[in-house]
Amino acid sequence: MFKIILSFIFATSIAFGSGVKANGCDLSVVGDVTLSVGAKTKGVVDYKAVSPSGKNFRSILVGSTMTIDGLTLEILDIKANKRVKREARTGTVSVVIKKDGKSEKIDMPYSYD
Repeated sequence: MFKIILSFIFATSIAFGSGVKANGCDLSVVGDVTLSVGAKTKGVVDYKAVSPSGKNFRSILVGSTMTIDGLTLEILDIKANKRVKREARTGTVSVVIKKDGKSEKIDMPYSYD
């Protein structure tokens, strides 16, 4: 019995020491970020993440900035709507758009499957 307990403690310490996440999931931003307005794609955005990865969208998006064609967008907040099974996830992203010393806060809806 002692050997089983000792083996379990050893295996657990190795697993947590090697960086296994408690929730088993880690989100990250991979690849280029593009900006689309309606059906028109504006192009690749200079995206500066507040964090390269995290446990949820809020931790990797809020505080991040995007720059394209002289516009700077800063993500202030992200709020998810209540989840409906078998439907796309939806919510609102609050951003500040800055250009030529002027800024405007806008709430934009998001949706993803």
